[in-house]
Amino acid sequence: MGKKLSTPEVHSELEAARKHYQRSRQEQAEAVSRLLAYKKHRVAEIKESHTFRKNAQIKEIYQECAEALGVPVPEARRLMGSVEKLSEKLPETYGLYQLGKTDLASLQKINRSIEGIQHRPELMEKLDGELTTKARELNSEELDNWLKQRVPQLDVKAHQDRYERGKEKHYIAFKHLDDGTTRVHGLISTLAADRIQQMLLAKARNTPRKTVSQGGEAGTPVERTQPQRMADIFTNALTNGLQDGSASTSANTTTTLRGADSQDSQLPLPRAVGDTADATASAETPLATDPTTGPTGTGAAKIGILIPVQTIIGESDDPAISWDRTWMLPASEARAIAADTTVKHDWYAVGVNKETSSGAAAETSTGVGEVVTVTKARTSPASTRADDFDQWVSKTDPEAQNLLTKTYESRTARDHQRNAILIRDGQCQTTGCTEPGWAAEIDHKQSFETGGVTTGENLQTLCKACRAPRGAVGSSGGERPLPLCC
Repeated sequence: MGKKLSTPEVHSELEAARKHYQRSRQEQAEAVSRLLAYKKHRVAEIKESHTFRKNAQIKEIYQECAEALGVPVPEARRLMGSVEKLSEKLPETYGLYQLGKTDLASLQKINRSIEGIQHRPELMEKLDGELTTKARELNSEELDNWLKQRVPQLDVKAHQDRYERGKEKHYIAFKHLDDGTTRVHGLISTLAADRIQQMLLAKARNTPRKTVSQGGEAGTPVERTQPQRMADIFTNALTNGLQDGSASTSANTTTTLRGADSQDSQLPLPRAVGDTADATASAETPLATDPTTGPTGTGAAKIGILIPVQTIIGESDDPAISWDRTWMLPASEARAIAADTTVKHDWYAVGVNKETSSGAAAETSTGVGEVVTVTKARTSPASTRADDFDQWVSKTDPEAQNLLTKTYESRTARDHQRNAILIRDGQCQTTGCTEPGWAAEIDHKQSFETGGVTTGENLQTLCKACRAPRGAVGSSGGERPLPLCC
C-alpha cells in the first residue's frame, strides 16, 4: 500500500473537502425546503379551484420547482415527495438532512423502507431515534442494508404482506438505444434473481476471458470483463430457452438457521436450508441444508440464507436473511425451502454473540450479530420438527468443529472454510464497501508468503476493487473467488 500522508496541510485539505460537501448538502436541503414551502402556499391558493384547473396548476408548480433545482419534473416530484414524507414521519432524521449530516440518496432509501410501517406512529418514533445515529455513521448503501434488516424486525407481518404485494409488481421492459444495444430493466423475485445471478457468475468464471472479435480485424481476441461474459451467457441461455422451451429455473440454495437463545453470550444463529447441490445454513449447532433441484456442476446456483431455528420449527415468524445481509425472506418462504425434501440441503450451525457493550442482552433482532462459530453438519436433521432439530443440534460441538478457528496448512482455504468466512463477513470488509461476499475473494490479512496462516482469524472477504491496492503485501495472491456457485 502507498505511504500514508499525515502532514497538517494534507489533513486540512481533506477536512476542507468534508466541510464543503456538508455545506452543499445543507444548501440543497434548504432549497428543497423552500420549494416545499412555496408549493404549500401555491396549493393553498388554488384549493377552491375546479379539479381540472387545480391539476393543471399543480403540474405547473412542479415544473417551476424542477427548473429551480435543474432536474426533470419526475425527479423533482420524487425528490420533494421524499423530503416532505420524511419531515412528517421522521422529524429527527429530517433535522439531520437539514444540517447536511445525511444525503438525499439515504433519504430516498429510508422512505422506500418504511412503506409498510409508516402508518404506525410508535414504530416511526422508534426508528427515528435509531436513524439519528445510523444516518450519520453509514453511507447510503450501508444504511439501505441496515434498514432491510431493521424494518422487518419492527413489524414482521408488515414485511410478509409487503413481500406478497411485491409479487404483483413483477415486469420486464426493453429500451432500444441508437447504438445497436438495448437497455433491459425489470422487477422480479429477489429469490429468483439471486439464483440467476449466482448461476451467471459461476458460468462466467469458467468462460475464457478472451473471445474472438465479431467486428474490426477478423480473429482479433478481445478481453471480456466478468459482467460482459455474464451478459453473453444470459442472452444465449434466454434466447435458446425461449426457442425450445427447455429453459431450466432450477437452482441450488444455501440456507442458514439461527438457534434459540442460550445462557451464555453465544446464541445459535438460524440454520440454513437451500436448494442447491451444496447449500449451507448457519447456527451455533448444525442447522444448514442444501437442496439441489437442478444441475450441480458448473453453473449450478447456490444461495445462502440464515434462518432462525425458532422460525424453522414454527415458534417464530422472524424472516430469514441472505448471507450477504442484503435481502430478507419471509418466514413462510424460508420454512418451505427448509422442508423441501426434493432437494439436498447442506447445513451449517452458526453461533452468534448478541451482547451489548454493557453486557446486557441485546434486543431480539432478525439481523445477524457477531458470528463467532460456524460448524459444518455431517448429517441433516430428520425433519423440521422441533424435536428432530433439538436432537440434531445436541450432536454438534460448535467449538470443536468451528471452521473459523481451524487452521489449514494449504495456502488456499477449503470450501467449507470459505463458506464460513462468507457467513461471518457477509460483505467486503473494507469500511463503507457493500460488495456482496459471494462476488468477492478470500484474502489473507498477513500474506501466506510472509508467515500468515490459513485460518479464520487471518482470512477476510475483500472485493476485487478493494483488494487490488493491497498488491502482493498482505494479500493472498492468486486466491480464487469464493466458490458459492461452483
